[in-house]
Amino acid sequence: MKRDAEVVNDTREDGENAKALASEEKEKLTKPREQVNDLQIKLSEKEGVLKSLERNQVKEIQEKLEETKRLVIRHKERQAALEKTQWGSKDNRN
Repeated sequence: MKRDAEVVNDTREDGENAKALASEEKEKLTKPREQVNDLQIKLSEKEGVLKSLERNQVKEIQEKLEETKRLVIRHKERQAALEKTQWGSKDNRN
């Protein structure tokens, strides 16, 4: 009978040791998981900021491009008006 009690006691101790180890492992994994979650949140926030900056840069470039197109058109209109004036003055001389 004593041996059976020892076996039961040993089995109980093994179970308690396994639970303690499992608990210890969970504790060891909790902090890294929290760190990973924090890093994922920070990464997501930084990606959002980066996307916003990229959108702003694209918008600025598009605005500059549109302004450049307007300036080119205005320049061509003035050049055409100047050429028309020059041709008109040549016709008046003849």
